[in-house]
Amino acid sequence: RELAGTIDVLITDVMMPGMRGDELAAQLQIAQPGLRALLISGFARDALGEDSVPGPGLAFLAKPFRTGELLRQVRLLLNQPE
Repeated sequence: RELAGTIDVLITDVMMPGMRGDELAAQLQIAQPGLRALLISGFARDALGEDSVPGPGLAFLAKPFRTGELLRQVRLLLNQPE
């Protein structure tokens, strides 16, 4: 919230203590509309529930993943229109 600049892509785990990654992304998108976020998790997307389905500007990447897949997902997010 105190960052003077902009965040190009937020990369966060879905499961974190105190707050889920998609909740963090939603809060930051209020302060920075157009923020893109990559949600990562060791759980299958289906096991995370319906409310974890990524919305606009969000993508999901299952662990474990290779560096190339991470880079591809970040590039796809950056190429999305705002």
